[in-house]
Amino acid sequence: LFLDDLQWADSASLDVLQYIMSDPYVCIYIVGSYRTNEVQTDHPVFRLTKALEATNVHLSKVNLDGMGIEDVNHIISDALGIFPRICMPLSQLVLRKTKGNPLFVLECLRSLVDRDLLQYSVRERRWVWDTDTIGAEDIADNVCELLTTKMTGLPGNTQLALKIASCFGTTLDSKVVKTLMAASPNYSNLEREMDKAANDGFLDKDHLTSSYRFVHDKVRMIFCVLWLRVFDVFVCRHPSSRTSYTYLSVVKRFEKLHMDLFKRTNGMNSTAA
Repeated sequence: LFLDDLQWADSASLDVLQYIMSDPYVCIYIVGSYRTNEVQTDHPVFRLTKALEATNVHLSKVNLDGMGIEDVNHIISDALGIFPRICMPLSQLVLRKTKGNPLFVLECLRSLVDRDLLQYSVRERRWVWDTDTIGAEDIADNVCELLTTKMTGLPGNTQLALKIASCFGTTLDSKVVKTLMAASPNYSNLEREMDKAANDGFLDKDHLTSSYRFVHDKVRMIFCVLWLRVFDVFVCRHPSSRTSYTYLSVVKRFEKLHMDLFKRTNGMNSTAA
C-alpha cells in the first residue's frame, strides 16, 4: 500500500495507520512519502514514526534528493532521442535551473519548446538548441512559478475548467463532470475544455471511466489557489453577481449528488457505535 503526501495527513488518519501497522496479526507492506520541506518537527508524521519504533515495528527511511547530472541527462537524451554525449550541455543547463526536481525538469523542457528555444530541425533530423541563448534566457526559478506562467497562458475557458476541477481533489469522475455541466450554461462545455487540458498535459484522462486526474498535485494546487483568489475577490466585490450564484448552484448540486453517500456513511458509523 503506497500512501503519498503524508505531509497533508491529519492526526486521526495517522492514528488509524498506526493501529493497523502495530497489529502483529496484520500482514501488510506500507510505503509512505512526504515532503521534508513541508513538515515541522512537531508534525503528526514524526509522532507516528516514533510510536511505531517504540512498538518494534520495522521502519526503513529513504531520503530522495534531486536527480544528478547522469539521471537528468538520461531523461533528456531519452526524450529527445539524442545520444547522451550530445545533449550533455543542455542537461547541465537544465540541472542548474531545476536542481534535479523531476517535475521541474520535464516542465523546463516543455517551456523551452514552447518558447522555441528547443526546436526540431527537419534538415538535421534531430532536436537543436543554442546553449548560450538558453543560458541567457530568464527562466522561472521554481516549478510553481513556471507552471503558473504556463497556466495563465491557457484560454480562459480552459483555465476555468481546471480551476473548478481543482476544487474536487486530484481526480474528477464523469458523474461529477456531468453534474457540473448541468449546474449552469456557463459550464456546458466543461468536458470539452477538460479534454483540451488533457491534450495540453495538465490532466490524464481515463477513457474507460471518462474520469480526469491531475498529472501532479502541484498542478492541482496552483489551479486551486488561482480559483480561490479570483472567487474570493469577485464575490466580495459583487456578492449578488451571477458568478457567485452559479458557484453556489454548483455546490448545492454537488451536495445533493453525494448526500446519499453521507447518509450511508453516518448509518454505518451509528451501527458500528
